[in-house]
Amino acid sequence: MDYTSFPDLLAVDGGGSGCRVALIVGGQRFDAQGGPTNLYETPDVGIDTLRTTLLRAASQAGIGPYDLANLPAHLGLAGVVTAEQSTYVARSLSLTNASIEDDRQSVVTGVLGSEDGTVAALGTGSFFARVTDGKMRSIGGWGHRFRDEASGTWIGKALIKKTLDGVDGLCDETEMTRRFVENSGGPLALLRTYHGASPAKIAALAPNVFAAAEAEDPHAVAILTQAVKDSLAAFSVLGWTPQDPATFTGSVGLRLAPIFAKATRANMKAPKGNALDGAILLAARRATA
Repeated sequence: MDYTSFPDLLAVDGGGSGCRVALIVGGQRFDAQGGPTNLYETPDVGIDTLRTTLLRAASQAGIGPYDLANLPAHLGLAGVVTAEQSTYVARSLSLTNASIEDDRQSVVTGVLGSEDGTVAALGTGSFFARVTDGKMRSIGGWGHRFRDEASGTWIGKALIKKTLDGVDGLCDETEMTRRFVENSGGPLALLRTYHGASPAKIAALAPNVFAAAEAEDPHAVAILTQAVKDSLAAFSVLGWTPQDPATFTGSVGLRLAPIFAKATRANMKAPKGNALDGAILLAARRATA
């Protein structure tokens, strides 16, 4: 994308697997990446990570902390659900001209641009959204402990559960579950590894399930079939029908999209961009408002 006509700005996308920062200064884009920044789960760690990543990007752009603090900014951060949290983040990072909210708006803006549509955002966590006449409605995003259906963490937990079910004889073991428990050093070692593990670590298991599903492992196929059903249920609540365009985004969403399309014969539409692209557009709107 050509940024020569963009105002100077700051954009951030932060979530359970990492954060990304983009600075537009003098028509050029400067990027930096950092670790997980879920402001609900680990706010202090998230703030430290954001601060370090922001300063790294500022160094690349050749600007100091004062200039950084005063840039028009949009921060889409997983776990920011209250005005108090937004104020806390702005104060902690010394940002004076920033809109700070959870990552839904930046994700949907990046994916759809200014168009209407329906989005399944499936990464470490998940949410579903529909934009009609420019107005967004979203559901899900309640976190990995209770919800986040079809997300990487949900898929990883499903793999762990199915594997332990197989160990206990509650279901048949398959090549996927046998390999997982063996590579983990046995069921007790598996439990020690993933008990209390971060969402990102559990979500990192999802590619194993997709690979096993391609080899027609029945448990992998069942897990992803349920992910499709959960996505379809969410879309239906939002008023989507298979005749409407559907867009999947996120590391898991992009892999689940063809499975969803085959199961539903949906009218699939590729994302225009990602959450960081959306944050850039929202920061630009703020700069010119």
